[in-house]
Amino acid sequence: MLTNPKTGKEDGKLIVTYERGGLKGTFDPNDTYLQTFALMKVAPDLFTVGLFMSAEVYADGEVYEVLRPDFMITFTVKGGEASEEARGASDELYFTGKRVK
Repeated sequence: MLTNPKTGKEDGKLIVTYERGGLKGTFDPNDTYLQTFALMKVAPDLFTVGLFMSAEVYADGEVYEVLRPDFMITFTVKGGEASEEARGASDELYFTGKRVK
């Protein structure tokens, strides 16, 4: 579940899957701009978003835009609990989240 830092309410999910050797992400509810995106590792526990050109190109794994530093996601594990936070270029907190099994 993702928590909106402005409202403190849980208002969505980041769904992460492992496909064809890489991490893919989608939001629920769906984000019409990001749709399905690549999570590209740029440092330990730090990922940025890579956008696919189209559904047809997604099958080949080609990325046409990388949202670094505009959208950075940090994943952490403490005491067996996984969590994440997303920040923008000015270190603005977009959302925080925790793993839901």
